[in-house]
Amino acid sequence: MRTTLKSIVVLALIILAAIFIQENPWLNNANEIHFINYRTIPIPLYLIILGSVLLGIILVSWSMLITQLRLKKKLRLQTKKTKQLEAELYSLRNLPLVEPGIEKKPDTEAIPESA
Repeated sequence: MRTTLKSIVVLALIILAAIFIQENPWLNNANEIHFINYRTIPIPLYLIILGSVLLGIILVSWSMLITQLRLKKKLRLQTKKTKQLEAELYSLRNLPLVEPGIEKKPDTEAIPESA
């Protein structure tokens, strides 16, 4: 359901962008990009804008992917440490109450059994 909804929204945005380009003929004007001494072939303005948007999406996606991988690694290490600490806690909870080698003294003031 979620994927279908996303697909419908993306398709609607593409259709709206196509209508916008058709309604505004100045977006079809060819422009050259100049950077230092480099020039490109004439490219329509809408392709320049679309390329910039796609480049931004790619850069943000890579940034999010790197962050997500770091967080997964940190989570894996924390989970491992938690398991170790839980195992240690379990072993400490199951220690005998009397240390070996120390004899327990019988209670001399115990309540006598009724006959």
